[in-house]
Amino acid sequence: MGHELSYVGEAGAGCSIYRETSGRYVVSQGDRLQQGRRVATLACAYATCRELRNSSGSAGLHSPTSDSSAGVDLR
Repeated sequence: MGHELSYVGEAGAGCSIYRETSGRYVVSQGDRLQQGRRVATLACAYATCRELRNSSGSAGLHSPTSDSSAGVDLR
């Protein structure tokens, strides 16, 4: 990804958050760090974890019809 990463923490369901030296955050599920999503803020990182959790499994039951975190992926 081009920047060193520091582990921030887990946001449930195997979603890990890392901080790049550039100041952005990387969100990944499990050990798929290379496929992680880059986001601008820590709040976006937690929202992305929620989005990933909802998209795998019971998304039809818990996802709102309009997602305010859409468009936060800064890859």
